[in-house]
Amino acid sequence: MSLSGLLPLLYDQRGYGAIARGVAAGENVWAEAPLDPARPYLLAGLHADVTAPRNRPMIVVAARSERARRLYEGLPAYAPPGTPILLFPAPDLLPYERIAPDPTITGERLRVLALLEDGDGRGKAEPAPIIVTSVFALMHPTMSPDDMAFATRLIRRGERVVMSELLSQLVNLGYEPAALVEEPGQFGRRGGIVDLFPPTSSLPIRIELFGDEVDSIRVFNPLTQRSEGQANALLITPACEIPLWRREETYRQLRDIPTGSLREEVLEEWRDQLDKIERGECFEGLALFAPY
Repeated sequence: MSLSGLLPLLYDQRGYGAIARGVAAGENVWAEAPLDPARPYLLAGLHADVTAPRNRPMIVVAARSERARRLYEGLPAYAPPGTPILLFPAPDLLPYERIAPDPTITGERLRVLALLEDGDGRGKAEPAPIIVTSVFALMHPTMSPDDMAFATRLIRRGERVVMSELLSQLVNLGYEPAALVEEPGQFGRRGGIVDLFPPTSSLPIRIELFGDEVDSIRVFNPLTQRSEGQANALLITPACEIPLWRREETYRQLRDIPTGSLREEVLEEWRDQLDKIERGECFEGLALFAPY
């Protein structure tokens, strides 16, 4: 049940008008924090009154990940129907922990980055989103806006595509070849058919080409490999948050690091990681090389 009909009651609340005017003017506004259950109500009202009419997203930064999730779960009750509400989550690992992040979390983060990158092209008919995140989520390395714009590609039905260029682009974006596409970040080719699983999608996508023209775009079940519906367009995003198309320059920098003092087993692991970077793979611990 939507409670957005209660938003006009905010106008009668002492201090709300000053907060809204300050946010609209881009000023720093200090206000007494409301009780936790009332915060989604206040944020939904500010978005409806200030940022949404300007077709601008509202980004809410919470101190902790659990508080961000509570805000994210509470906002749909008060936001006007149709308002996109997204969570930019923190990775489920500690800084410098060398394990692969949850692909679901990676997909949610990339979905938000793609939405923000396309913000200037968002039509007036598309409502501005509310994005909720935390300090820890913002501390994790990710792509710059320019990198995200470079790496994102929209493919439509009827568009002409050069197969070799498409496959090369998928490799540069960190997708791994697979005989059967079953997990996010994989792709495969069979003749004029390309299967890929963008992390931002809940299901993998099948592109069928007739010559060099996109004849159909379908989502399919990764378990049965059967199509489940058609789409008019497909947004291809990177498979991870690292710009792997810069791997040649990164590889050269890392290769020149002195390794003479390393133990044999450490040196072997180092060389294995360099080989994976050279091949453009997304692997556990890749985020440690983000500064390069």
